[in-house]
Amino acid sequence: MHYDCAIIGGGAGGMAAALSASQRGVEKIVLLERDPAVGGILRQCVHDGFGTLYLKKSLTGPEYAAHFKNQLKNTPVTIKTSASVLELSGEYGAFSVKYLSKTEGPARLTADTVILAMGCRERTLGQLRIPGSRPSGIYTAGTAQYMMNIQNLIPGKNVVILGSGDIGLIMARRLTLEGARVSLVLGEKATGLARNHLQCIQDFNLPIRFGFTVVSVHGYKRLKGVSIAPVLADGRPELSKKTYVPCDTLLVAAGLIPETDILDSDFVRLDKNGGINVYDNGQTSVPGLFACGNVTGVHDLVDKVSMAGKQAGESAASFLAGKPAASGEKLPDAYLEKEPTCEVLNSLKENERLCVLCPKGCILSFDTACEPPEITGYRCRRGLHHGREEWKTPRRMLTTTVKTAAGGLVPVKSSVPLPQRSLLKAMKKIRKITLTSSVAPGTIICKNILNSGADIITTGEAHEN
Repeated sequence: MHYDCAIIGGGAGGMAAALSASQRGVEKIVLLERDPAVGGILRQCVHDGFGTLYLKKSLTGPEYAAHFKNQLKNTPVTIKTSASVLELSGEYGAFSVKYLSKTEGPARLTADTVILAMGCRERTLGQLRIPGSRPSGIYTAGTAQYMMNIQNLIPGKNVVILGSGDIGLIMARRLTLEGARVSLVLGEKATGLARNHLQCIQDFNLPIRFGFTVVSVHGYKRLKGVSIAPVLADGRPELSKKTYVPCDTLLVAAGLIPETDILDSDFVRLDKNGGINVYDNGQTSVPGLFACGNVTGVHDLVDKVSMAGKQAGESAASFLAGKPAASGEKLPDAYLEKEPTCEVLNSLKENERLCVLCPKGCILSFDTACEPPEITGYRCRRGLHHGREEWKTPRRMLTTTVKTAAGGLVPVKSSVPLPQRSLLKAMKKIRKITLTSSVAPGTIICKNILNSGADIITTGEAHEN
C-alpha cells in the first residue's frame, strides 16, 4: 500500500506525530509499532510524573499512553502493531519500508514522507567492557522494569544499581516498594532529575555513591557480588581502592543509545552520538524524511518527546502541502526549559524545600519565625499547598501493580498522595490483592487504604502472561 506518511515507532513521539499530521489534513497515515500495542516504553512505566509539561497534569506511563491512543481512535490513522521495520530506503514520494508483521508476514509499503520515532535502547554491561563472568542476575534497568511491571517477576532480593540517572533511581524505589533490598546505587556523576533523587533515594534513605563504578562482577551460575572503585578525573577506575559489595542482582542503568539500526549512515546524516541530525522542525538531511524524540538524542522528559513528535507531524503535513516549515522555526520555550537536577538538592538550605509538582522546580523558603512557617518562592497556588505538606507531612503518590487471577498485572495508583512514611505499609496490603475479573482503567479496587482517604485505582489494562 502507498501512504502519504509512514511513521516508524508507536511511542510518545510517534503517536503525537500521527495525531498532529492527521489534524493538519494528512489522510493516509500508517503507524508501525513492533510491540503488541502502541505506547512504547510507557506501558511499563507505572510511576507518575508524565504530562506535567505537555498536558499540565501528572499521569502514570499507561495513562499518558492511553491519552494519545484514545485520540488516535478518532482519526483515519492505520495502526500496525507487532510489525518490526527491517529496512528504509528511497526518497521523497517513493520511500520504501520493509517490515515483518505477525499478521502479514514479510511485507512492504511505500510513502511520500516518513517520520522516524524509534526511540532508543539501553547500553548493556558488555558495552561497558566490565570484566568477570556472565552469571544470571545481571539486567539492564529497563529489562528489570519490564519484568516487574509487565511479567510479575522480581529480578532479585539484594540489588546494586550501576547508574544514577532517572531510570536507575526509579528502579531503586520500585524494588524497595516490592520488598527487595537496594544495597547501593552508583554513579560516575551526579545525574538524574532532582524530584527522582528526592522521591526515590532520600525518601527511603537508600545508599548512593557518586564518582564510583563497577569494575568487575563475581559469581558463576548466579551473581554473588561486584567490585567497585572510585573513578579518576580521566575516567579510569582507581583499582587500588576497589571494594567488594555482595549482591545477587546488578541493574545496569548506564545510558541510552538512539535506535537507528534500520538506517544506513550513507542514507541519512547522524550525529557523533549516533542520533539522527534534524533541523528545529524535525527535518533530516533527506527531503521528506523527518525524525523526532529520542532517536535524535535522549530527552529528559517524555513531554518533550511528544512536543517534538507534534512538530514533526506538522512539518510533514506542511511538506506534503508544498509548504515546508522553515528550518529555523523556534521551539516552544517549554521545550527548552531544563528541569532541576539533583545538584539543586545539594544546594538547599535547612529551611528550603524543592517543589516537584512541575518541571519549573521552584525552591520554597520557610520562615520558621512564624507558626505555621511563612512560605515564599512558589509561583502558583499548588506550590504553596505542596510546601505546607512538605514541611509538616510529606506526601507521595503511590504507583505499583496488582496481580490478576490469570497471572497478569494491572497498573494502579493512589487517588491522592499518601503520607510518605506509610508507603511501605500500604504496599504490604496491596500485594495481598488479586483481581478475579477484568477491570477498566479508573476502577477503585481498594477504598480508603490505611484510613488515609486515598483509594487505589487502576491506571491501565491488564498485561496477561
